[in-house]
Amino acid sequence: MKTERRHDLETNELALRVAHWIEKVKPYTGRITIAVLALVGLLAANSVRQSFSSDRQESAWDAFALANYTTDQELMNLQRVAEKEEYAGTRMQEWAYITWADRQLLLASQYYLLDRGAAEDRLRRISGIYEEWGANATDQQVRDRARFGLARVFEMQSKPEQARQQYALVQGDLQPLASERAKQLESERVQLAMSWLASAVLPRRDATGGSGASSTRPDFGVEFPSTTPGKTPLDTRSIEEILGVAGDRPDSDRYDQGTSSEDGTEATESAVEDSAVDVKDETTADQ
Repeated sequence: MKTERRHDLETNELALRVAHWIEKVKPYTGRITIAVLALVGLLAANSVRQSFSSDRQESAWDAFALANYTTDQELMNLQRVAEKEEYAGTRMQEWAYITWADRQLLLASQYYLLDRGAAEDRLRRISGIYEEWGANATDQQVRDRARFGLARVFEMQSKPEQARQQYALVQGDLQPLASERAKQLESERVQLAMSWLASAVLPRRDATGGSGASSTRPDFGVEFPSTTPGKTPLDTRSIEEILGVAGDRPDSDRYDQGTSSEDGTEATESAVEDSAVDVKDETTADQ
């Protein structure tokens, strides 16, 4: 009985407290309702925003993948994707800019000795991108890649001290490679090589083979046959004269069918032998 009585008293006391608080809150019921509705609205808006942001991020990465799937070594499609306003502020934008800049750095290193002006122009264009994302990227990997890339730019511009400063800021997976390169830049031999690279130009091939302008006939090393003065280079005699079968006979006798085959054969063989001797003598005289 005492336990039940004590329970009833506690219940009554709780009911009295609740009733008391209700009376105190009644004047503020409208405000509380508005606050609750506002909180529910904020939660709903945040849910919609997160859903939209997720869809936006997914769309951005799809565009990144398509832009990379190309045979264009300049990656111009990736640059256009990075510059789109609809993807501003996304992680994809950071990666798109840094990937495009890395490709330009690679091309600049390949053309540095062949086309110095074009290579330096590429370096100027990407140095600002590296500086921006090296300081402001939300992704630590992007910041490290930007700092590493900027150090490489400084190397190609023959600025070893600035390159070492950027290498010192690199963290993560690239940190060992950056530290090793920064140590190498302290070598005088490496600095001399860097200075030489900044001014060296590959020799250009002479398309004329050293003969000057294209209007000048190049010397192909061909020796033309010499001719003996007073002699015709080509034998203009007729075949009959060469064979010695024409002689002073009339045309009708040339094909005389009455001549025996034995005599004709002997005459022809004799004429051929005489002609061969004449040709040999002329050849010996020319030499």
